This record gives sequence, structure tokens and C-alpha cells, in this order.
Amino acid sequence: MPHQIRIDVGREFAHAVKRCGGEVLDEILGGCRDYENADYLFRDEHTIAELKCLDEDKTADPAFCAKLSAIYRRLLECAPSLAARKFITLQEIANADRLAAFDFIEVYKQRLQALVKKANRQLKETAVRLNIPNPKGLLLLVNDGDRAFELDTVLFVLHHLMKDHFSSVNAVIYFTVNETSFVPGIHHSARLWMPIEVPTRAPISGEFTRRLFDAWANHMATTTGEPVGAICVAAPSEPEVAHVKLTNGRNVRLQP
Repeated sequence: MPHQIRIDVGREFAHAVKRCGGEVLDEILGGCRDYENADYLFRDEHTIAELKCLDEDKTADPAFCAKLSAIYRRLLECAPSLAARKFITLQEIANADRLAAFDFIEVYKQRLQALVKKANRQLKETAVRLNIPNPKGLLLLVNDGDRAFELDTVLFVLHHLMKDHFSSVNAVIYFTVNETSFVPGIHHSARLWMPIEVPTRAPISGEFTRRLFDAWANHMATTTGEPVGAICVAAPSEPEVAHVKLTNGRNVRLQP
């Protein structure tokens, strides 16, 4: 279950970074800078990391819901049987109308693209300013309350965003802290931690991301006074991805 008191992810993750031998750049660079730096540096790994939060709940955004509703109405014209469904997966939308699936994704893509674009710029600029040799960029993406973004949507959008763009991002770790998810065969209320490689780019060491996970889990246990709980540390198989759902998630309200 999520904690009654919400955890400040940025503040607490900084402690985990230090446990893992990293540096919090705002602390070491001081206050006078003419660029927006990334958040963390792991010198031994030649890795720079930036934390971005999905913390605006788009299920409560009328404009966001209206865009999806317009696509949904068009979808029902070619697949009226979907109107009776309480929940529709992206794969089911694609099976009914491939164009509608891409249109659905485009709405979500616009939301994520701004975060990824800014992170890419910060990672690139920080590597240049700090003269990091052979730098690798790690995007730490935490869903901290945006209940419109379920796991299958996040994975699909990231895949399309990263395919030919944002080359300073070598890998992504998608995780949750205050939000939990139902993960088939693992746990009914799991926090997620999922390293995601970007094909064709130099990988970030799996041993390093595991140490970072351990540092985070240990810090969380110390901070909350209880075990961190079940965490899925690898992406489920493709058929299962659509069934990983935020425990307290809400469907976007679609108007037929």
C-alpha cells in the first residue's frame, strides 16, 4: 500500500545517489551557473543522471481527456463493440484501428516529449561542461501521481520517442515510489523499478543499475521504517504488460 505521507522523491533519491557513490550536482556546483545541469553524476561509471517526475494527474485534465475522447469516438465508428468495454488495451485499439492507436499515443507522447527533451539537453550540456569522457546519460523517470500513464503506455511512448531522437539518453529507469501497481504473478501492490535500454546506444552497466536500486531500496527502508516492499525489477513479458495497472489508478474519462 502507498504510504499515508507522500515521500519527496527528489530529496530522498539524492540520499540514495550518495549511498551508491554518486554526487548531487546542485550541491557541488554551487548556485551561480549559466546552464541547467543534470541532477547526478557517477564519475566511476561516466554516467550522468537526470530525475524527471510525472506528477500532474492527467485524468483530471479536461483538455487531455477531450483529446482522447475525440479519438475514442472515431474508434467506435469502426469498432462499436468496444463501447461496452470498461478497459481497452493499446493492442486492442491497434487491432481495431491502427491509426487510432497512433493518435492515442500521440496525445501521451506530447506529454512525455517535453520531459525527455529537457532531460536530453541537461545531460548533454552537463557532460560538456564537466568534461566527462565517453559520457552516458541516464533518465530516471518516476511516475509520482499521473494516473493516466499506465506501464504499457509509458513503454510504448518511450520506445517511439527514443528511436531516432534524444541521443544523450543511453537508458531509462522507470519507477514508482508513492504509487503502486498490480503486477501479474508478482504482487498486487508493487512499486516498480524498470531499467530500459535504448537499442543501438552504449548500454549502462546492469551491475551499476542494480547497485543504484539496492541503495534506493535500503534508503527507503531506513526512511520509512519498513521494508520497501515488492518491486518488479524487470519488464514483464509483452502479453502481461497491459495488465500491470496502478493500484489507485483511474481510467481517463472518455466521452463516446
